[in-house]
Amino acid sequence: MSFNWIDLLRVAADLLKKSGEEYYRSSINRAYYGVFGKTRQRLKTEEKKIFQPPNVHKQVIDYFKKNNDNLYRQIGYDLDRLRKERVKADYKDDIIIKRDTALKVHTWAEKLKTDLAAI
Repeated sequence: MSFNWIDLLRVAADLLKKSGEEYYRSSINRAYYGVFGKTRQRLKTEEKKIFQPPNVHKQVIDYFKKNNDNLYRQIGYDLDRLRKERVKADYKDDIIIKRDTALKVHTWAEKLKTDLAAI
């Protein structure tokens, strides 16, 4: 059985119970990778689409953005928005990541989880 990426959303939620920027940054990271991993896994198992590095994140996001189906496109744009927040949390040490931002990202990730289940 393969890893259930969506379980990382629970980890992201657990991190939000703690106070401190390091937890908020980590929560954003886990929320993104939970949804991204599930998305990539779904493409591999259900649509037989396999994306490899480099640029696997862009390839997956673009696959959804360029799809004719509205929900697929929305998933692509939402996943890209989540990725941008993850990049800020992981690499932009000159900005402060607050709990509100991490909560917002977690909400987006939960919506993406629901949208993925609908396709």
